[in-house]
Amino acid sequence: MWMIYLSLALQIIFSIHAIKTGRPFVWVLVMILFSVLGVAGYIIVELLPEWWSSRSGNKVKNAIGKTIDPEKALKAAQKACEQVDTAKNRMNLAEQYLLLHRYQEARDALAPAMTGFYAEDPEMLLGMAKAEFGINNPEAAISLLGKLKAANPQFKSPEGHLLYARALEGAGRIPEAIHEYEALSQYYTTPEPACRLAQIYKTQGKQDRADELFKSVLKRSVNAGKHFNEINKEWVKLAKREVGGN
Repeated sequence: MWMIYLSLALQIIFSIHAIKTGRPFVWVLVMILFSVLGVAGYIIVELLPEWWSSRSGNKVKNAIGKTIDPEKALKAAQKACEQVDTAKNRMNLAEQYLLLHRYQEARDALAPAMTGFYAEDPEMLLGMAKAEFGINNPEAAISLLGKLKAANPQFKSPEGHLLYARALEGAGRIPEAIHEYEALSQYYTTPEPACRLAQIYKTQGKQDRADELFKSVLKRSVNAGKHFNEINKEWVKLAKREVGGN
């Protein structure tokens, strides 16, 4: 019996949807005559293609594509570089390697292109610094970021600033790292710098300062929207754990 009620409910809901959205009236007749099969046909023919081409649909398609072939974009970048070996193509190739955490290959892709005009290109230097940091060479990353800043004083990159702070920390230059994390905490869009700074304070035995930072992350989490909490769930979870939250 419940199947009959469910079928009727679906017919009514999607018939109303078809009328309100200006679909051909024939769909209403199809759903009335063929019940659930008519509803299924309406969804497949009318709704799925529309949804699939929407922004949300594109996100799902991209996610599915990455799941099926996580290296699809990398393969395309490799092919482009093989066809035309330019600095731009090498940069694109390196970006794909970095996304896959294949840092040595990213370094190898960038190195031949960093000559002449591109020797001081900010994006090239930043990409190489990421690669060096990824292969556990923080001092090289610091040097590259210093060169980037000296050659391109107008270039601003919060991502590069965070990388610089992390490289300083990785190199054991803790006072300098603290200084950079403190600056980052004032403007960075995610709570990562605040959490990393709090972890340093905790290691130094400065629990009160660490707790203050972790609590500020939780306060920001409460006031922020769902999107903020979703993309920063790792850091919010860390802050909750550190202050004894759930």
